[in-house]
Amino acid sequence: MKIVSYIRWIGIIILGLAVVIFGVRESIWLSKDAIDLNEVDWSDLKEGDHVEMDVNYLFDPFETIKDDGKETARKYAMPKIEYIEDDDGESYWSVTDFIAVNANTSDEYTAYDALSDATIDWWVSDDTSEFSSEPVHIEGIVRKMQSDDIGFFQEYLDDIDYDYDDTAYEFCIYKGQDKNGLIIGIGALCMLVGVAGLAFKIIKGRRG
Repeated sequence: MKIVSYIRWIGIIILGLAVVIFGVRESIWLSKDAIDLNEVDWSDLKEGDHVEMDVNYLFDPFETIKDDGKETARKYAMPKIEYIEDDDGESYWSVTDFIAVNANTSDEYTAYDALSDATIDWWVSDDTSEFSSEPVHIEGIVRKMQSDDIGFFQEYLDDIDYDYDDTAYEFCIYKGQDKNGLIIGIGALCMLVGVAGLAFKIIKGRRG
């Protein structure tokens, strides 16, 4: 039983350390200069990049995440759509890359669904003029998705016959945490509680 109680306090210390590392890492990432994906090559993106931009194009959500039957998040497919002029003088709109965007509030669902519906209606129409709709402003961090999430995105891109090789489809933009100071504080408190509890158990064990 003594070993189990030691492990419990050590687990609290490790949990607190993990929370602190997460909060510090988020703060460091968000302190970087923000990138506007409308102005850069997505092949240069890397995990931890800070992104702030107006999203002008959005396709369907390719994954809905639920917890105990309640929807907690959606991941939308965000295309990079560019006007291409080829060597033959032909001009057309083309999807040149994809990335995922995570949403987790009802307000985001409403705004993202409206932009998604408008983008798809324009994309499947014969309208060759520039797309015009209400953009969605986002700020967040680029992270590589878990393998299951990547698999869902691959299935979505396969369904629309898009060759996703050499694209940014394994990355997702997650909203940055605006309470990193609180998160770091909670982690530090967990560590202190764990250290105090472990020290108490060790001292009590020696006296016993």
